Amino acid sequence: MLFRSNFAGEVAAGLRHAQSLAMASGCDTQGSLTSSTFAVQRWTGGSSCNDHSGALSTVTRPGGGSYSSTVPTGLAVTTGSVYFDTLGRPYNGSTGVLLSSALVLTIGTRQVTIQPETGLVQ
Repeated sequence: MLFRSNFAGEVAAGLRHAQSLAMASGCDTQGSLTSSTFAVQRWTGGSSCNDHSGALSTVTRPGGGSYSSTVPTGLAVTTGSVYFDTLGRPYNGSTGVLLSSALVLTIGTRQVTIQPETGLVQ
């Protein structure tokens, strides 16, 4: 169970992992935050791991276990998803469009920002 104060760090670390995994594996990798969960996922079942018509499958954390976390009870978050391509560039997970401005996820009183073009997670 994650405490509220640690959850923004968990999301930032997960997004950094998604970017690194996309570049290392050659497979688009997505980080998504809903009102109830955060997960790092890749596409499976399509013609390739970059075929977004396939299903999303949660990846394994470094050290084991599913890369999925429950949002702590009572923590307000803005929802959003971003996926990274093999060059580490960030795309809007809903539209598939390369980010042209920063994507800001508000998690309680903290913010996690994904920069356009580079995908830097702050």
